[in-house]
Amino acid sequence: MKAEVSSTPSLIYFTTVMGKWIVNRKTLRAGWDNKGNFQCVIQDVDTSDNLI
Repeated sequence: MKAEVSSTPSLIYFTTVMGKWIVNRKTLRAGWDNKGNFQCVIQDVDTSDNLI
């Protein structure tokens, strides 16, 4: 799947052929077309082995 990522001061958009997945940066609520029915969690990611 290909996705275009863009952002505003309060939202991050992932645009795909299925629609827009939107993350509210303040509340960390996310969902398709701004429904906000998922809660995001921030965690540390180990990138030392470049596995992402």
